[in-house]
Amino acid sequence: RILRADGTVRHIRSNRVFVEDAAGRTVKVVGVLFDETEAVMAQRALAASEARFRLAVDVAELGVFERR
Repeated sequence: RILRADGTVRHIRSNRVFVEDAAGRTVKVVGVLFDETEAVMAQRALAASEARFRLAVDVAELGVFERR
């Protein structure tokens, strides 16, 4: 996670590759950052929705079935 200057939190994933010279010394690092904030927020929303549904079914004492 990172905290931006405006106070928002973003969820970031990074990938990097170390580039070496013939002697095996690292001469540079090449990388990319992926902003996964929307995916993280969607996963949290789904988990919360599933928890509310489970609670509703438990409280109502009803069964749930799947028709195929």
